Amino acid sequence: MADPSDTVDAYLESRFRTGLEQVLLDATGGYVPPALASVINVISGRFDTRRHPDGGVSEGYAGTLTIDGLAYAARLSGIIR
Repeated sequence: MADPSDTVDAYLESRFRTGLEQVLLDATGGYVPPALASVINVISGRFDTRRHPDGGVSEGYAGTLTIDGLAYAARLSGIIR
């Protein structure tokens, strides 16, 4: 069984020429590309910030991604620096 995010990613790639990872990354920074603004809504909040021994910092976000009226739970982590 395929991961549901693969289907969402394929849809975004075929319709908007952008992937799920980029959409979520942009949204956590408060940006939705104008071409997607009428189709996509992201509500997210940071739930974790970690400082690593090498000086790096990572953040965790959780929220809801809505595409064409279908809502998906989203959770992601990213290295900030």
